[in-house]
Amino acid sequence: MAADLLQVTIAPTSKMHGVEVGELRLPAGASLSLVIRSGSVLVPERRTVLRSGDDLLVVTPRKLREATEDRLRQVSQNGRLAQWLGDPSRRERD
Repeated sequence: MAADLLQVTIAPTSKMHGVEVGELRLPAGASLSLVIRSGSVLVPERRTVLRSGDDLLVVTPRKLREATEDRLRQVSQNGRLAQWLGDPSRRERD
């Protein structure tokens, strides 16, 4: 399997703080596998709320790595509704 493991730390200024895992809307096939918070490991569920300082481990198929990184960046910069569904072609259609 050609997959990559991404490690993301939620910065204090990130708008990802307060977002639920399900609201990330990662590309199909990508998954937030672990949240490390204050030294404790959590297996996240859709309703797990992310916090500043959390370290995230995201597994993504190699072919979706760029799309996954882009989506995480969008949510970090713009919050849970960043570029609705993270699909640039949707913006062009609307």
